[in-house]
Amino acid sequence: MTKARDLANAGTALTSVSATELGYVDGVTSAIQTQLDAKTAKSTLTTTGDIYYASAANTPARLGIGSTSQVLTVSGGVPTWATPAGGGSGLTLIQRSTFSNVANTGTTFDSVFTSTYKAYQVVIEELYGVTADNDPVLEMLYSGSVQGSDYYGAAGGATYNSTVFDNVQNSNTGQFTFGSHIGNSDYISSGTLWFAGVGNTSEKARWTGVWQEPNDGKARFIGGSQFTARTYTGFRLRSSSTNVTGKVAVYGLAAS
Repeated sequence: MTKARDLANAGTALTSVSATELGYVDGVTSAIQTQLDAKTAKSTLTTTGDIYYASAANTPARLGIGSTSQVLTVSGGVPTWATPAGGGSGLTLIQRSTFSNVANTGTTFDSVFTSTYKAYQVVIEELYGVTADNDPVLEMLYSGSVQGSDYYGAAGGATYNSTVFDNVQNSNTGQFTFGSHIGNSDYISSGTLWFAGVGNTSEKARWTGVWQEPNDGKARFIGGSQFTARTYTGFRLRSSSTNVTGKVAVYGLAAS
């Protein structure tokens, strides 16, 4: 029998302490108060989301919960919450839309260009019209309004069985035409565009990219610009004359 159990069975002098209570200290090998003093109090954490960390060796401390969208990082050798510079590194998805058989005014991607990023990638996963040989068209937006003139640039390419390039030219046109075949449900087109000079101060927007027209196996290289300086907030994609279907994603490239 241990000493605690011996005391529990000792008799009437211990009537204010039960055998169960004494049993709680059965097997203790050092001062109980010393062990309790070494523990971190639950009251150290005061708010939902707080976490413990060591501010020094054997020194627990509280790190209060950060704000929405902040990330846990390290500063001065200890953890801290911080807002990612420029929205974080790499590409950040801003909007992804799927649209089906919408009018040839196209699908609008407005308020996607902001001062948060300096460059943007637009991935055209799918784009096609009712009639395959309609043109794919890009138009720039500024606060919901369509820029209807001053487009310059070209989209040149060749079919799979030819070395001859044909060129879709834009010289002070009302929209930017970047191909000669938007494709249809049997021949779905796709491509990628990079935008700069948008979303910040009044600038002349510019873009480069690639576009493929599967109905004739053509690949196009695209380069264009908008000569009217504005704070461009978005764009829209459409067919030159028929309804259009597609899937498009817009990504922002971190400024730093």
